[in-house]
Amino acid sequence: MSIIYCGDIHGRSKDLYCIVQAAENKGCKHIIQVGDFGLFWPTTNAVKRFNRNGRLLTWRTSEIDQWITKRAKRGKWTAEILTCGGNHDNWNAYYELWEEQGRPDKIEVCEGSGVYWVARGAQFDIQGISHLFLGGAESTDQHHRTPDLSWWDREEPNKEEFGRFFDNLEDNRPDTVVTHDVPLRIEFDRMRRNSSVTPNMLENTLKHSKHRPRAWYYGHHHDLRKDKVKGTKFFGCGLHGQYWERELDDLGGAIHKEED
Repeated sequence: MSIIYCGDIHGRSKDLYCIVQAAENKGCKHIIQVGDFGLFWPTTNAVKRFNRNGRLLTWRTSEIDQWITKRAKRGKWTAEILTCGGNHDNWNAYYELWEEQGRPDKIEVCEGSGVYWVARGAQFDIQGISHLFLGGAESTDQHHRTPDLSWWDREEPNKEEFGRFFDNLEDNRPDTVVTHDVPLRIEFDRMRRNSSVTPNMLENTLKHSKHRPRAWYYGHHHDLRKDKVKGTKFFGCGLHGQYWERELDDLGGAIHKEED
């Protein structure tokens, strides 16, 4: 038994399908996706997912939305998929669903699909391992994108969400953290990173917390890499079909699909 942590998907259903097939072949029950899933993209029809009677409607948005709709209609799946959300996801749609479903720690993005978005700062056990989540990051290409069509102003966590993340980290001492961006102690040559809110807040959170999680999985930087800093193993989960497979008794090794 294992857990798969996969990198940025950006709406590529073929890459997601390959990861799901790998999980099912291994009997893996959970796939954790570290943001930039590409859900509800673009927003043209995203608000028309269900009518008021709860009947499933066709999503005429991205190919990943259509793939999830088909998965829900089939009703046959082994691995549950959880995403924390990234800066290339429709945050208006996430928060609309979150409100509709009563602000739970995770929401099913399409009823019966087994695909979930995890709320910022939420913590729960997955196969006996405690996980703490915080999605979102800054888009450095905002000036090339259209507000509420290809960019959303809630893409970065707010003060309350950072506060909940810190409280759960400090009080509940999770084994594993899942975020889209990563603290500044993991270095990347990325535009405006040193002045960006999310990596700075994550860095400050670690500086002020007495707890050091065992593992930290992240995306955003499109790099499959592993670093160990002050007792925490940081795993960059790569891009478009790359992933880490974690055996339940250890942190495993790097296993990823080579792109076609």
